[in-house]
Amino acid sequence: MSQPTTRVPRRRHGGLAPLLALVILLVLGSGVARGLGTAERDLLILVADLSKGYDAPAQQAFYQLVGFAAEAAAATTLKPLYREIHVLKGGQATLAMLRSRLHTVTANAAVKAVDVIFVTHGLDSRLYFTDRAHTSAEVRDQIRTLPEAQRAKLRMLFSTACYGSTHINDWLQAGFKVVSGSKRIYADSALSYPAFLGAWALGQSFAQAAAAANAADPLRVQDKAAMEVLRQWKHPSWQDVDSTRVVGGNGALTINSAVVPSSTPTVARTGLVGGNGGRDFERSCAAGEVLVGLKGRSGWWLDQVQVQCVRIDGQGRWSSGVVTRGSAGGNGGNPFTRTCSSGYAVVGFDGKAGSYVDRLELRCRKLTGASSTSGSEVALAAVGGNGGRDFSAKRCPSSRPAVGIYGRSGSYVDAFGLVCR
Repeated sequence: MSQPTTRVPRRRHGGLAPLLALVILLVLGSGVARGLGTAERDLLILVADLSKGYDAPAQQAFYQLVGFAAEAAAATTLKPLYREIHVLKGGQATLAMLRSRLHTVTANAAVKAVDVIFVTHGLDSRLYFTDRAHTSAEVRDQIRTLPEAQRAKLRMLFSTACYGSTHINDWLQAGFKVVSGSKRIYADSALSYPAFLGAWALGQSFAQAAAAANAADPLRVQDKAAMEVLRQWKHPSWQDVDSTRVVGGNGALTINSAVVPSSTPTVARTGLVGGNGGRDFERSCAAGEVLVGLKGRSGWWLDQVQVQCVRIDGQGRWSSGVVTRGSAGGNGGNPFTRTCSSGYAVVGFDGKAGSYVDRLELRCRKLTGASSTSGSEVALAAVGGNGGRDFSAKRCPSSRPAVGIYGRSGSYVDAFGLVCR
């Protein structure tokens, strides 16, 4: 039985809305500074079936046209500037095919750099391929199975997925040198997507191209229009629209740049505490953010956890409000929120654990930079019960701030640890 035509899956959105205008920006490359030659770089365009999951014919037609336009605009604009353009769409737009095609392209000795245009739906820390959804950590881990020498050729990735900023760290850890993604629902592509493609084709840096995309609609007309459309569709997250693109990695790279070592900060992890049950999870803050607390549910054990993140400047000052991102665990217990004071970040935790995580007490320190803290630790009130055994204190190395969590979960949080900058 078909679903009501007014139903839209919760917070699952196409990265291109409203309608993408086909802007042909043929650039032959004359006058652009030489570096990496056209014959040395390939482009991969992945376009998932954006209409999947929508019952209303108008919505299906809309997203089918969006996918076609995204592919056509990128292929037409960039074709003269790449050795070859590879397209994965429809039934081929799966994680397995993405990994396979990246393996084939990067194994070619003539190819020195591979760029990706990634067109799909997105959620916090989650990406939708045509066949199924995957966490961004699962995508990262699949790409990391490629030989290191081949992953070294991965250069830029431009994502149109909503909540794309929550995927940036995982794309960077997969091997890409620079990535962009929207803060929340991505809705201004009719103007921003051609602006990015044109700037990138003209040899501007990735950061400059992303800035051109952000400046393409200064009055945010597209975002406001999308909010109205989602409101009319009775979507529960209709106000959650912010197409502003965030850049992570080496924003100075251009279409002509040779691949250079990633500027991604080294990522470390604390040890895990807890048992061996449940399924693996990882929940990360977006690029440029740090972990400042947890929301979730607890009773006798830790039932559920969600990361709380804040964007910071180079001096470690909070430059945004607290944002809650993806969850892990079940729905039992009572809700809790534990957040560091402004200017602080999570650096470690204490508590009790057995087969599950019984009790958790976060520790915060004052930020002194993007990757450093100092001063005395401040303990937040513990959550959970009194069972289990005390475990040795877990701290991020060298007083670095945490940027996410990882572990295993099912109905409860079976195991828990921190991902550190």
